[in-house]
Amino acid sequence: MKIIVSQLVNIQNDNFPHTWRKDYGDRNVVPRVGDKIEDSLWKNPYEYDVVEVIFDYREDTCFVTVSAYEYEIPKERMDEFGRMAEMHGWEAGWITNK
Repeated sequence: MKIIVSQLVNIQNDNFPHTWRKDYGDRNVVPRVGDKIEDSLWKNPYEYDVVEVIFDYREDTCFVTVSAYEYEIPKERMDEFGRMAEMHGWEAGWITNK
């Protein structure tokens, strides 16, 4: 089953919800609520818990949401943070021109 992890990201002075997400490809292990996921994007790789798991059996995909990114990203640095996330295999939803 394909695993896609997403995380809510707060941008300073922006009330619009933003996310970044990562496609982990096909995996035999599916995360459960309460599990922790390790990823090189985060300074402390174990600081984010799985808070939601949604299955799409038609698409053979599992959508996993982890707790919100702990820090608020300064608005003037949001593209920099988005590009940094991309270096770790994530896709920042606010980056439109690739």
